[in-house]
Amino acid sequence: MFDDFFYWKAIGDVTASAARNGQLSANPEGPPPMTMTS
Repeated sequence: MFDDFFYWKAIGDVTASAARNGQLSANPEGPPPMTMTS
C-alpha cells in the first residue's frame, strides 16, 4: 500500500516539475497507468 503511495507521489513530483518547465506537452494524457497492483 505504501509502495503505491510513493509511486504516485513520485509521478506527481515529476509531472509538476515538467509543468513548471513547460514540458508537459510531452505527456498530454497525464501519468501512465499503474502497472503494479497492491
